[in-house]
Amino acid sequence: MVSIEVKEPSLCHFSGIHIIGSGIYLMRQIKFLFFSLAMLLLATSCSNVDDRTEGLIPSDAVMVLKADMPQLIKHSGVDIKDGKIVLPTKFRKMLKEMGDTKDMNKNLDKLVNSGIDFKHSSYVFMPDGAINGKSDFSAVLLVPVDDENKVKDYIEDVANVVLDKKGDLLFGQDEGDIFLIKDGTLCYTSAWKEDVMDDLVELLSPESSMSSNESIAKALDNSDDINIFINSEKIRKVAAKEIGNDRDPAAMAASSAMDIVDTKSTAIHINLADNECNVTTENEFPENSDYLKLVKKMTAAPNADLVPMMPSGDHTMIYSVSINGAAIANFNLVKKLLGDAYDDPDFAKILDIFKSIKGPVVFGIACNDLKTKEFDAVVAAKTPKASDLHGIISMTPFAEEAQRHGGEYVISDSYGGPSFVLGENNDVLYFKFLGGGTKSSTKDKEIKSLFSESVAAVYCTSTIDDMKMQFTASSKDLQSGNAKLFVMEDGKKLCFLDALTFFVKFSEEFDSYTGYDYDYESDYDSDMGVLDTVPEEALY
Repeated sequence: MVSIEVKEPSLCHFSGIHIIGSGIYLMRQIKFLFFSLAMLLLATSCSNVDDRTEGLIPSDAVMVLKADMPQLIKHSGVDIKDGKIVLPTKFRKMLKEMGDTKDMNKNLDKLVNSGIDFKHSSYVFMPDGAINGKSDFSAVLLVPVDDENKVKDYIEDVANVVLDKKGDLLFGQDEGDIFLIKDGTLCYTSAWKEDVMDDLVELLSPESSMSSNESIAKALDNSDDINIFINSEKIRKVAAKEIGNDRDPAAMAASSAMDIVDTKSTAIHINLADNECNVTTENEFPENSDYLKLVKKMTAAPNADLVPMMPSGDHTMIYSVSINGAAIANFNLVKKLLGDAYDDPDFAKILDIFKSIKGPVVFGIACNDLKTKEFDAVVAAKTPKASDLHGIISMTPFAEEAQRHGGEYVISDSYGGPSFVLGENNDVLYFKFLGGGTKSSTKDKEIKSLFSESVAAVYCTSTIDDMKMQFTASSKDLQSGNAKLFVMEDGKKLCFLDALTFFVKFSEEFDSYTGYDYDYESDYDSDMGVLDTVPEEALY
């Protein structure tokens, strides 16, 4: 079972995820991905000794990730017997089905005597300037070393990079991959420039290290498996500037929205104990934060009254956010984005309904087979003006095509395909897309509790073969929240690596769902170099 607890505003949460993704993107070389995975699978003992690598990380880093290697190994499901790495059963079986694992086992076993120190934490950091291209290095991985000569031999063997002695340093670069051994630490990064060693050494010799930055020190001073610091303020300002250079109204609005969020920094903590992945996220705000005042104004009290209307199936997702419609509609940024629509009398009638919403807007989608395109979707909101729907429908082409049944307007595919339903009932305004027949409602008590206590919440579940994944995330005030993800089989939580087998199967199912059946090559004119005809499926 994997569980995640999140404490932060939603905008900052997604910013943090994208920044972490950017750091991970650095590890794009296949050989290094295996190298990194292998390191995460080895640790032989636990230590609370201060990590010597901290002194290499500058205090102005925009992101720092600290991984407690001993705990990660302990919680991942890996075991070491007689000097050999033993992977958990399901994960090992999956690797075997995907191909020959002899080379992988051989390479993993080499790590036992690689000279890498797995008794201490490893780090990844993004230097100042990485997010706007002012730094040659997107991110840097730092791993403590026990024996430099052994590590040199290991890198030259598995990464095929020759490390040359330069003073008290060992340095090597090959096609963008850069390895440096400095002060008992193996450093890996990537840069598409030659002769960058001096720049890298300078970066790793800061006048003030991360320990002198109170926000970084606080974020990483935690006993969880992985702790992450993100300079949200700096990242947001750079992103707002870059997006703001675009004159497109939507881009300008997005830039303005980023300026409104005033988080200073974000800390994320991840723990894989008890076959769970628990994540907590905490934001640092200035006193009397204008953003927090705005959040309070634009949100409403939560409830779970609409959750039973949502569809459910083998694959289900429900999202709910409780809003103050009037506060949102009258927000200057929203008015600017919608522009002249506010002066349209027909739009004013729709806007009047939105303004009356003061509670959750709930969206749900469900299907029983990812290999098909058959799914149901429902959107619902509670508003005392739901009955005004009839007057609005009469102004649209929808009224000419739809069949009215009481409070519902229904458009059905004449060939027995999916139906679109727009309706109102007991002050509830709803839209349904019915295409999969998964019409059973969501009534789980645990799910209802989740939504009744959360201003914003997400529930996802998926069943493939005998494995079931469930993910929940919620926030009571959009400043803090929690989430939980787990994978179970036969009523038992799977360890982290075994749980990954579910997501591999899910990916395979989803790929088949999104694939097209037509043949691109048959429509290609080799003489003209263009498509003779556009496949009908590609138009929708």
